[in-house]
Amino acid sequence: MPTEKIRIRSSVIRGVKALRECRDAEFYDTEIVSPEFGWRNRGIVMENCSVTGEYAFFSSSDIKLRGIKFSGKYSFQYAENVVIEDSFLDTKDAFWHAKNVTVRNSVVNGEYLGWYSEGLTLENCRIKGTQPLCYCRGLRLIDCETEAADLSFEYSDVDADLKGNVVSVKNPRSGRIVADSIGEMIFSGVGGQHDFMYGCSLSEGGKCFIALPSRTNKGKSKIVPTLTPGAGVVTTRFQAQYIATEYGIVFLRGKNLAQRAKALISIAHPDDREELEKAACQRFGYSFLRLK
Repeated sequence: MPTEKIRIRSSVIRGVKALRECRDAEFYDTEIVSPEFGWRNRGIVMENCSVTGEYAFFSSSDIKLRGIKFSGKYSFQYAENVVIEDSFLDTKDAFWHAKNVTVRNSVVNGEYLGWYSEGLTLENCRIKGTQPLCYCRGLRLIDCETEAADLSFEYSDVDADLKGNVVSVKNPRSGRIVADSIGEMIFSGVGGQHDFMYGCSLSEGGKCFIALPSRTNKGKSKIVPTLTPGAGVVTTRFQAQYIATEYGIVFLRGKNLAQRAKALISIAHPDDREELEKAACQRFGYSFLRLK
């Protein structure tokens, strides 16, 4: 029978092959140095721990890790139902053949990340290393940043929204990869938005709508006083007609710059409007202040 319901706090664990074939093990504020740690377990919870060792968490399931500092190659291979948050993982060949893994607000450092995985989601993560995320099914990257990530996504089903530079992408099987620009670096073309806006303008009675949330998932305003220097512009102010957020909809066609600023501020997040109004006053002066 497997050992069950283990609780360890504020301890140091050293030794080869610790925690084998156990159920419901919890670790808090603990230092673990153990090659082949945590094999074939079900139900592991860790908070504010450090783990060092190769082949950790092999073929284990139902894992929840928060505030973990991990170092070691070949981790989480064949693992299932894993959630990792606010952690630093320094690991080569991690998550190979893993299923239903979510990593949030973390750094993942090491080459050949996630090969042959299914249902791997990385959210607000920094990913470092060559040839990451190849031969994956159901791969998702949400607001992630990559570094030195060449030959990415080979033969993967991928849905990715990225910040920064992907050095190269090699023959994904399906999906989409959005890495438009960061600062002065522009990676992609304009897509179909220009055709959509232009077609609406030419159509009899056509109306163009652009809908967006007022804030990013990090709580930053999507309505800003100025663009990031070097950012790419797809739709010009001449083409913009209706802009909508969850706080309303405004019509911009025919308005001058001060009037456009006033209208857009009215549909920004309420907590961002004061700063946007200050910026508009500095830029447009009386032309903005006289608007009601």
